Amino acid sequence: MKARHHTRALRAAFLLVGLSILLLALPVCAATAPPTRRAAAGTRWTTTTPLKAVDFVSGSCGWAAGNGGLILRTTTGGRTWTTQRRYRSARGDIIDLSFVNRSRGWASGSSGLLLRTTNGGAAWRVQSPSVGGDNLTSVKAVSSSVVWTCGGFASAIFDDAHPPTGTVWRSGSGGAAWTHADFTGFAPVALDATGGLTCWAVGPLRHQTDPTTGYNTFGWTVTTDGGATWSPPAEIFNAPVVVGTPWGIDVRGATIAVVGADDGTGTAVAMVSADGGASWNAITWPLGSSSIFTDVKVVSSTTVYAVGVSRIVWKTTDGGVTWGPHQLPANVAIEDLDFVSGSTGYVVGRYGAGTETGRVYKTTSGATRWTRVR
Repeated sequence: MKARHHTRALRAAFLLVGLSILLLALPVCAATAPPTRRAAAGTRWTTTTPLKAVDFVSGSCGWAAGNGGLILRTTTGGRTWTTQRRYRSARGDIIDLSFVNRSRGWASGSSGLLLRTTNGGAAWRVQSPSVGGDNLTSVKAVSSSVVWTCGGFASAIFDDAHPPTGTVWRSGSGGAAWTHADFTGFAPVALDATGGLTCWAVGPLRHQTDPTTGYNTFGWTVTTDGGATWSPPAEIFNAPVVVGTPWGIDVRGATIAVVGADDGTGTAVAMVSADGGASWNAITWPLGSSSIFTDVKVVSSTTVYAVGVSRIVWKTTDGGVTWGPHQLPANVAIEDLDFVSGSTGYVVGRYGAGTETGRVYKTTSGATRWTRVR
């Protein structure tokens, strides 16, 4: 019996020595560790990098990305995250993400940044469709070979010399070769595609050209032949749009949802069509209560979610006729959302004043309750 107690004492002594050595080493490890690492289950990180994009291929596997080219991945539904890429450059902010499956995906961003991965984000390669310095504000991958991306610019000067302009790019070879369509009088700033041939693009459309009374309005165009031809850009909603603010479009079957902002009356606008764009339910909110919409997600023919630069997630279950607000537990400026079902979804954004931090929230209750997972 005494021998057993003596052995336990020796073990305890060795354990204390080992712990002391470990504690002394911790500051050195912390000083040399990367700024973000894999977190233990159940823990939450705080990153000083605002997040702008999110995309999930299942309830557990997804990516979030943002300023500085930061790309994060989770395979545990947000419980743990791995930093896959950080690109410290002004030409590095990621604005949008699109994954086909757990392996193949794309990221687009500032100054023509376009990235591709074929191994789940373990490695990213720059793919350039020669877009020059334009921001690529939207990207949609529909297969391992077909991807669409776009970028546009709308000036606040409404004369003939300053029309909205932009380009939609398409690759049918996984980024090896590209075709494009240029627009004048219309700036494609967001797009969605349902296959290799059909793609919708939305953005500011020149409604009236006049230095004093001219303005841009909500416009869109569609191709059904892989971008060889596009419909003439047409007006969805006649209201002066905010120049330079985010837009969003999402398509599911015949249901199309578009969000943006109107600076003529100071409102945010959400538009839903149940018939492929032949008719629209449009509703507006004062910018002070809902802020500018940043993106939208269609989960069924009647259920749509929309988010903006505020803590509110808006939801409609009647095809855009009425909407209800659901608040995050913190005052996060939401930049993007994705839903993998009618009830399970994620939002990303930025939190705080001055030095902003990135945040990720998750719901499994159809936006009724939200939990911070990063």
